[in-house]
Amino acid sequence: QATSDDELEFIQTARGFGLADGITTSSVDPACRLATFFSFAGEKEVDAERYVHLVEYLGHHLHLALLRTARRDAPATEQCIKELSPREVTILNWIKNGKTNWEVGQILGVTERTVRFHLASIFSKLDVTSRSQAVAAAMEHGLPVLHGLPSAS
Repeated sequence: QATSDDELEFIQTARGFGLADGITTSSVDPACRLATFFSFAGEKEVDAERYVHLVEYLGHHLHLALLRTARRDAPATEQCIKELSPREVTILNWIKNGKTNWEVGQILGVTERTVRFHLASIFSKLDVTSRSQAVAAAMEHGLPVLHGLPSAS
């Protein structure tokens, strides 16, 4: 059910293409500051309740596929790489290699508290809640944490 003028305009435009009914879903990627918007529609009315969960699931995975296939130097995906500072990338690389916060601190010559501070920043920037999610998100976005062992600098 459309509630705004923009939604009504969207529906009218869709009808102009012969589309009578459908479901729209969106996904947002805070780390990249990207959003995608997918609409699935047809000429006949559909039981939206029957398909809404499936469409939301597919929409999210289409969003992830789009991020994976987008050129890493494209303006839209460039933000992903710029989000983490060099120190955060170094810390995330050590985390990827199985080091504890204390071990990372010893390697880098900083306190464990400083490592936790940087991890909190990484979690926020990548919109994750765990170390493994941070590594997975970095890999998903093509962040430079996959190549060899980091330097201690």
